[in-house]
Amino acid sequence: MTTPKKTLLAVGALAALGTAAATAIGAVGPAPAAAQAAKAKAAEPQRCVDNRGSGETRMSASGGWFLQSRGSWWQNRAAGCKLFAPGRIVVSSRTLGPHCSGDGVQLVDPISEINFGQCVLGSWEPVTAEMVPPARERP
Repeated sequence: MTTPKKTLLAVGALAALGTAAATAIGAVGPAPAAAQAAKAKAAEPQRCVDNRGSGETRMSASGGWFLQSRGSWWQNRAAGCKLFAPGRIVVSSRTLGPHCSGDGVQLVDPISEINFGQCVLGSWEPVTAEMVPPARERP
């Protein structure tokens, strides 16, 4: 049989152990400073967007080129170039590496292969999925 004093010590030790565990878990919970800085940087306009992790791409004459890269949507207005339009594709001279500000891209109709001209990319701005134009219906 334990005395009340020993029980209180045991409960106190368990409480201290729980506080230490909670502190350790709390230290892991918030993102480290480097991860927070990377997240903040991702919310800012970027000079380049990696095309290796590219998903969908959309075009809008008023909004430019929308590109999904590694789960995030990015918009490039290409200095107001009006050649972007639904149904066109972007042809880049870069086959590897990122799409960067200053790169020239050709806008082409994929069926007729008509080249509508070139646009020079600007900075990439992060956008939400709600800001991306809807996908074009396929005939």
